Amino acid sequence: MNSFSIQAVGNLARNPELVANGQKTPYANFMLVGNDYAGKDGDGNATEAVTSVWFVAFGALAEAIARYALKGDQLIVQGHMRSNNYTNGAGHAEYKHS
Repeated sequence: MNSFSIQAVGNLARNPELVANGQKTPYANFMLVGNDYAGKDGDGNATEAVTSVWFVAFGALAEAIARYALKGDQLIVQGHMRSNNYTNGAGHAEYKHS
């Protein structure tokens, strides 16, 4: 089994994008950004490490996120992630997660 349950807390990097293709289930793409303390620089000033992760929501949840969430809003996301490893046309291994 190559899947994980994940929970992420972060702020929207930009407004979510809703994609509704006629009879297909609508989905929303959105990116969360999180900042973590990363120690001090040479002058003793605090530094941050920024992490950004793309998410996709489907159906009614996608429509609600696209309608009510805006850039800068904090979201808590719980979901599942699995690996989609494959060999590309050039014969190289590709490692992706969805």
